[in-house]
Amino acid sequence: MRSKRSNSFKDFYKLFTLRSKDTMFGIKLSRDSFSKEAATMWVLLGLAVIILMIFLTWSVISYPVSRPNSSVASPNAQTATLVFSLKDTKRVFRGEVTPDMTVLDAMIASIQAGQIKMLYSVNRKNKTNITEIGGHRVASNLGTYLNSERIDIKDLNKIVIKPGDTIEVRLD
Repeated sequence: MRSKRSNSFKDFYKLFTLRSKDTMFGIKLSRDSFSKEAATMWVLLGLAVIILMIFLTWSVISYPVSRPNSSVASPNAQTATLVFSLKDTKRVFRGEVTPDMTVLDAMIASIQAGQIKMLYSVNRKNKTNITEIGGHRVASNLGTYLNSERIDIKDLNKIVIKPGDTIEVRLD
């Protein structure tokens, strides 16, 4: 086995130190065998391999790592739910929660999406007043709940919601 290694090394060495009547693998070699065209081909092949390695390294490094999507794992991960329970109708809305979003902001977004009419105002004392919702006049019989806890209508523009919250607006 050692002699085979020696012979293959000798054959490899012969490629670079050719003499006029050398042979390798039964093929007669001469210095003319390594023309400029062959040298150019080997250089271009080497450059192609280097470029391929750079491209493969770049594609592995820049390929985005897949992470589980939190909204798929839990449907309430980034959303809140708003339920309008009016006399004869019940409408449910689910939407994305933005930073510093209040109950009133969520109601406004839902009524715009659901084409529900709501008349409201915010007075100088920063108190909310709702006079009509979904075609129903509102007196004191409108109940608003955040996660099943009653909240005061006057504070709808002050109470900030978070993902996973459930808001219910109903005529009591």
